[in-house]
Parts: sequence; structure tokens; C-alpha cells
Amino acid sequence: GTYSTTKTFSTIGLVYCPVTSSDSGDEHISKVVLTAAGGGSMTSNSGASNYTDYSTDETRIATLVKGSTGNKIDVTKAWSSTKYNEGVAVWIDFNRNGTYEANEKVLSTPANQINPATATFNVPADAYIGDKAVGMRVILSYNQTPSNSCTSFSYGEVEDYAVRITAELGVNDINKSAAT
Repeated sequence: GTYSTTKTFSTIGLVYCPVTSSDSGDEHISKVVLTAAGGGSMTSNSGASNYTDYSTDETRIATLVKGSTGNKIDVTKAWSSTKYNEGVAVWIDFNRNGTYEANEKVLSTPANQINPATATFNVPADAYIGDKAVGMRVILSYNQTPSNSCTSFSYGEVEDYAVRITAELGVNDINKSAAT
């Protein structure tokens, strides 16, 4: 039989819900450090911005191991002058379904001036592994604990990152992560 003409198409990757702060002038995220339990870390230093998407910046992509325990996240707060109480929350879309679910929240702090906000977390044994990254959302919010990854707010900052989850880290992966 005869063949039809060739058609080329592309698909859109995951699109996460939009969220932003209205004003990051008084307080913002100055540093995010994600440290994998087996070694290697991602460090991201940044200035004030209502919303920044770092998910395509190869120097800011972290690697975690499926089923690992003892991973660490640190978020450093910064103020332009007066220190206000800030809450911090971090979600990682472990199942890569495009939604930051309550059980994917790896850091949640009440509004305070403690610096950095820090937590230790585990990567689920059923986390997505593959050639695509999952999303990580970091929110700093004035005078409240961020409870919803998709609700915009008045004062603070939002940063999005990409995280690769592997079955296990090889020696080259540890060296690559340590170099960033």
C-alpha cells in the first residue's frame, strides 16, 4: 500500500502550576543547597526576584537516589534591611505527575528569622527514575508557612529547580555533583 506523508510534532514537558510573589524587595531567598545522602550537592546563590525558574540551568540541577535517606535541604533567607519572620517550604515532585502533593513537601518551617531553614528528607522507594527531571519548588513567604505550592502571595519569593532521580549514584555522578 501507499504510505501517508510524514508528520513532525513535539510534546510539551511537564508544566507546573504558576505561582509568584508580588514583592521580594524586603525579603528573598539568597541560597538553596540540596545535598544528596551519598555525596554531591547543588548550590544556588541568588538575588531578589518575585519568581525565578532555574529548572533549565544545568549548574543548578541536583541528583538524588531513589529510596535514599538522609538527604538535606538548606534555604537561606535574606532581608534588605529589617528582619521579618519568614516561612519556608520546599516540594519535590517525586512521582513526576506535575503536581506538588502534600506528601512531597520536604521542608516546612513556621515564620521565623532562623537561618538557614533546613530539613533532612528521604526519597521514596517508588520515586520516578528515568531520563527526565522532576520539579522542585522553593517558597519563602512573609509571616506565614507556605502551605500551598500553587497559591501566589504578597511578600517573599519563589524559585523552581529540576532534580534528577537515579537508581544509584555512580562515581562520575558524585564527581559531577560535587563540581557544581
